[in-house]
Amino acid sequence: MIASFTSHRSYTHSILGVIFFGIIAADLETSLGINGLFYTCIGGYISHLLADLKILPVNKRGVKLFLPLSSKEF
Repeated sequence: MIASFTSHRSYTHSILGVIFFGIIAADLETSLGINGLFYTCIGGYISHLLADLKILPVNKRGVKLFLPLSSKEF
């Protein structure tokens, strides 16, 4: 819900976003009882962030990995 009030590549594309998503993924794994679901979710989330980095030529904007401490795009 909180992510719907922020821009797309802000807090959801930072380390803070990974932490919050990890909490959600851990709870999902526990509630569904599917072993390995947490690691699958986190792996997908982090690979999405890596694909959004400026190192790829198709990305004009990067991600702000260290929000709220720094707004530098990577």
